[in-house]
Amino acid sequence: MSSAAEPVVIRSAVQSRITHRVNALAELRTVLDGLAAAPWTRTLDLIGHSTREAKLLRLGTTVIDMCKPSVASWFEQLAADAVLDRLGVVAVRLLGCETAATPTSQLTIRLLASVLGMPVYGTRKIVLRSHYTDEGFDSRFTHVLIESTQLPNPPRRLF
Repeated sequence: MSSAAEPVVIRSAVQSRITHRVNALAELRTVLDGLAAAPWTRTLDLIGHSTREAKLLRLGTTVIDMCKPSVASWFEQLAADAVLDRLGVVAVRLLGCETAATPTSQLTIRLLASVLGMPVYGTRKIVLRSHYTDEGFDSRFTHVLIESTQLPNPPRRLF
């Protein structure tokens, strides 16, 4: 797996996408803090590769695993500081291969949704470059996404 910076896309129907590349959660916070508040709603797309077994999203050098105290506390602080609220973010999407396909990744999605107080989506299948347009994730492939409340309970593999 590469530790190269991964894209973060903030997208709204009113404004075209805003794209930044980050190498870790600390860099993501810096990017988010530097963005202007929005009078419209946005989706925050975190794009990267997933880990081999657990299918957790890797954002640069950071694995988004809500069972890791450092990751959980990072997102808890983000929520406490109302950063996503200020930006008009109403949903987060973990866009990588099968980021909702395993019980471990499903737990992370549920915990992240609970901490952020908003829908969090993962992917059921492999995501390829062809799933994206110049504007970001192609809406023709929303069937690949699954929202935290739609995940199986108890968690089970989706493939």
